[in-house]
Amino acid sequence: MPYHTLRALHAQVDRAEYDDIRAERADGALTLKTGVVFQNDAAREELFLVEFPDLSVLQTQILDLDREIKSVMRRLPKIAYQKYIHELLIAELSSTNAIEGVRSTRKELDAALQAAKAPASTAPKRFREMARLYLGLEDYHPSFPTQVIDVRELYDALVGDEVKKSDQPDGEMFRADRVSIVDEHGQEIATGVTPETAIVDMLRQMIALSQSMWPKLYKAFAMHYIFEAIHPFYDGNGRLGRFLLAISLRDEHISLPSIFAFSHEITERRRKYYSAFTQVQHLLNHGELSFFVYELLKVFYEGQKGSFADLYAKEQALTIYEKYFTDSLSPSLAPLAALVAQASLFSTGEGITLDELTEAVAYPASKQTIRKRMSDLQEQGVIKRIGSRPLRFLLSDETRTKVERT
Repeated sequence: MPYHTLRALHAQVDRAEYDDIRAERADGALTLKTGVVFQNDAAREELFLVEFPDLSVLQTQILDLDREIKSVMRRLPKIAYQKYIHELLIAELSSTNAIEGVRSTRKELDAALQAAKAPASTAPKRFREMARLYLGLEDYHPSFPTQVIDVRELYDALVGDEVKKSDQPDGEMFRADRVSIVDEHGQEIATGVTPETAIVDMLRQMIALSQSMWPKLYKAFAMHYIFEAIHPFYDGNGRLGRFLLAISLRDEHISLPSIFAFSHEITERRRKYYSAFTQVQHLLNHGELSFFVYELLKVFYEGQKGSFADLYAKEQALTIYEKYFTDSLSPSLAPLAALVAQASLFSTGEGITLDELTEAVAYPASKQTIRKRMSDLQEQGVIKRIGSRPLRFLLSDETRTKVERT
């Protein structure tokens, strides 16, 4: 039997049956209670989730596919892995900015990532702290906030510099006034929690949920709803909310390709996101989170499937290139060509530098030796140089055409 929202059931069954279903959902054997009660809600009902069959199946599918993604990531050679993570980060930063209407170029984001990797860098600051925070996710840092002040500190680090002065927090830690939550068309669909004391209390409840034993995926998306419904700032809630979601998923050891696929997918499906959000807000649904979590997990799974297909295709293509070079080049040149293939397949035109090649090559060789062998590969038409400061290389169009025909 399909699982309907309480709001839908209200129009399908009589009042007595509706009340019975509502009571069962709020306190049944499959019910997970958040401990979170929104103070702005006149009914003051605790948010809850029912682990209905389709939701349970979907969580299992996501976790199974994530294991497959992790397996492929573990098999990737070093350069391929590094380039792929870099591309994921660029795409994630771009998507999360685009959703909020913040303009950023690939060049800016690439520079921010490079600067974030070098603490002593004097490169422009824009997006650098944001890049540093996202880079930290690979090493499971930072963890989800354990105190309310942690939320404000993350906000300052992640988006503070991008928020207009007029939209900066004007309370002790958060906003002091009312704020609208708007959909993709700028139409108000809800208002954030007020006053600031209520914001602080609600964030404490969210943090308490983060430390509970809820199933990993349900908890991450339930907390995402809670944070966005609180809306503690005038601007930047979306970017911080998505980063908190990434942290909570990473805390549960979900892979970066799975996590980062979500921002791109939700960009394409914003209407579905806001529809799911308003379902929780509707009085006739009495604080049930089940459909919000289910709809967002469906979006997450679609993005995850696309990410896996792309990653697996790249891995298979790399195997083909490696065999081609082994069969057609000398033992001294084939490994270098394979390294260039890793960079060509797993990055978007960035290529690989001479320094990266010298560090990554499996046999001992000086930088000058590597430079000479790269010149040989250029002369044979296997690779092309795409930059001189620093020297960068990609596979040539000729090589790509030959391999695609094999």
